[in-house]
Amino acid sequence: TAQALARELGLDDAALELRRELYLASPRLVLQELRALPEAFERVLLVGHNPGLTQLVQALALPELGNLPTCGVVELDLE
Repeated sequence: TAQALARELGLDDAALELRRELYLASPRLVLQELRALPEAFERVLLVGHNPGLTQLVQALALPELGNLPTCGVVELDLE
């Protein structure tokens, strides 16, 4: 999925960092990994699966979100 999105966005595969440990990861683990990214990163496209991504979005910004649907997109500004 990430590779298909990268192609559609005109990104080179070298821009991708695949982390298998994030597959079905808890929101806590995903957030931990995001916090560990270099500060030089201005944007991150996180591609993953539920229920972790729905729970992450609920915790960060949208507690009323019932479910992030398949191929759903959420944009968050975490400055």
